[in-house]
Amino acid sequence: MLRTAPQVANWGSSWDGLGQLAQLLGRVSIMQLLDRQGLWAEIAASSGNKGRLIAALEEAIRNGMLPRGARLPTEREIAEATGLSRNTVRDAFSRLTERGLIARQVGRGTFVNLAMKEPELPLHENGQVRLPSPRELVEFRAECEPTTAMLIVMNASDAELMDIEQLALKGREALTWDQSEANDAEFHSRLYEATGNSVFQHIGCYLRQVRRSQAWMSLKQQTFSLERWRKYQQEHELIVTALRSRDVRGSREALRNHLSRVQGWVDG
Repeated sequence: MLRTAPQVANWGSSWDGLGQLAQLLGRVSIMQLLDRQGLWAEIAASSGNKGRLIAALEEAIRNGMLPRGARLPTEREIAEATGLSRNTVRDAFSRLTERGLIARQVGRGTFVNLAMKEPELPLHENGQVRLPSPRELVEFRAECEPTTAMLIVMNASDAELMDIEQLALKGREALTWDQSEANDAEFHSRLYEATGNSVFQHIGCYLRQVRRSQAWMSLKQQTFSLERWRKYQQEHELIVTALRSRDVRGSREALRNHLSRVQGWVDG
């Protein structure tokens, strides 16, 4: 039977405002909430991809869909909903615990960590968050992302690379700026996740946040070209082909060429 959500540990007054969210959600369970977002179906379609489960739960925690103190579904519930083995779900929970995102209490369940630290973002002198400009974002990616090729080739499973390939192919269906941006952001986020390196994975999560900024979204909307997107999408396929062949040099060069084109668009 599904439990109501969010169910929270009795960890004192630090819960306060989150209790109001629990009242707003009423009797909608965490399982149902995530199902409505398509999370379970997406993971089930990823061929048993543990990395995708980790990334999806981390994003749900970071964006507040799973609030601090919320009780997560059990390993059995997630396994049944996604088709993953319970050992795979247990390993994913262990990774999230290592990152300080969840806490497991014997006999009570697994909860979103109340003491979780938010990613520290640079601030202006006036105290407001300063996100990188689109140019700064692309400059960094042009230098950083090609270096992920070796880690992906060494650490990513065949299932993970197949999942990324399917995402790249799905980009053929994108016809509007927002569809192309969603596919593009997800594709590059999956590359960082596939490195199997927690530092690169955290960088990938941060870059995903930056891509949601008004400056980035406005630039993508105002300068969208279906012809340009077709070229980007084809380059995504070339990148995945090299990665699936375990070709470090080829995948690194494919990433460099792709990001050089992106950099030219921003500098345009």
